[in-house]
Amino acid sequence: MSDDEVKYDEGPGKDKIGKVGNLVGKTMTHTVQIQFTDPDVERNSYFVIYGDKDEEGKRDHYILSINKMWSESKGTIADLQVLGDRPRRPFDIGSEVYKASEEQIARLLGIYNAPEESVSLGKLIGYPFDVNLLIKNFGRIFVTGKSGSGKSYSMGVLCEEFMRKGIPIVILDRHGEYGSLKVAADETPDDEPKAEAQESEFVDSIIEFADLSINKGGDIDVEYLFSLDATDLVAPNLCTIINMRGMDLTVQEMVAGKVLKKLYQASTGRRIPPFYLFLDEAHLFAGKKQTDTCEVVKLFSQEGRKFGANIVIGTQRPQLLDTTIRAQAGSWVVHNLTDIRDINVTISSAEDLTRGNKADISGLDKGEAIICGEAVKGIPLFVKVRKRTTAHG
Repeated sequence: MSDDEVKYDEGPGKDKIGKVGNLVGKTMTHTVQIQFTDPDVERNSYFVIYGDKDEEGKRDHYILSINKMWSESKGTIADLQVLGDRPRRPFDIGSEVYKASEEQIARLLGIYNAPEESVSLGKLIGYPFDVNLLIKNFGRIFVTGKSGSGKSYSMGVLCEEFMRKGIPIVILDRHGEYGSLKVAADETPDDEPKAEAQESEFVDSIIEFADLSINKGGDIDVEYLFSLDATDLVAPNLCTIINMRGMDLTVQEMVAGKVLKKLYQASTGRRIPPFYLFLDEAHLFAGKKQTDTCEVVKLFSQEGRKFGANIVIGTQRPQLLDTTIRAQAGSWVVHNLTDIRDINVTISSAEDLTRGNKADISGLDKGEAIICGEAVKGIPLFVKVRKRTTAHG
């Protein structure tokens, strides 16, 4: 039986363990309203409503999540939305609602995937589940969040995951932050401090181009970058970092434009393997002002995937990014945003987000994110991003 089919379950026992409330008001096949009897229910919880038993004594069940939650004189009320399969007729008023089991949640969300085929981004907030999403479903990735929200940190996590799979990546690094991928994190995943800085597991797979006069950790002077072929920059098990720290924005834009054109032309000619381009602070290279660099970023966003030229866009200000580029993003990693214009632009552009998620986005803590779009099964996931194994620049 596929994950898209209705799952069957024996349902709760007669002792009603796990009941959280009952349906009230108007019910539909896709949305319902609940009055909670459990005072400890949290915003990111998942619930289940069981149907009638069939001839074999089993019953179908439907998983729901909270869309909006509030308190009034009669208690805590919430609008719930059905995730995945829906019933053929509206739920009965008064139907009992239970906490969904871990197995029901994990099966519905599709977060258990083979390590060699997936990226490990963190844990589902409020649950002990690792979120492992299939690489093949990501495509064009958009990472956003205000300063200090964890946006660049999450991009570093994606870099680690792709490198661990041997996927070629190219990083256009405005501030010299990504050279830290060559250095192991100061603390282990168990929070034990390390005695001294150590090389990361990826150090032999990284080449960093930089102005060596001011970036002592670089490997090759950036002046040699333009004499190299695209095949020198993109290869299996290779991470190419173009460190532009110390260059003014005009020079950075020129460097980015030339590199992007070289890579795009090589990808359309099938001269390089599929790869991911990381472009942080993308609104500075591809804002609403049309430039040559903006045009080639558009090509990556619109046409690159068919040639294996995938892109990871990062920005603190999604409202400032070119609208075409923003609209082409297939998967979104949304960290905390507080500017209402940035929030509205994100909700209107990101698949599966609604106005009901405004408070969710502005309420995210540092390191928390909502993942939505092609990478998930049409169900936004609230995730606590895992710790990096490399240092954060």
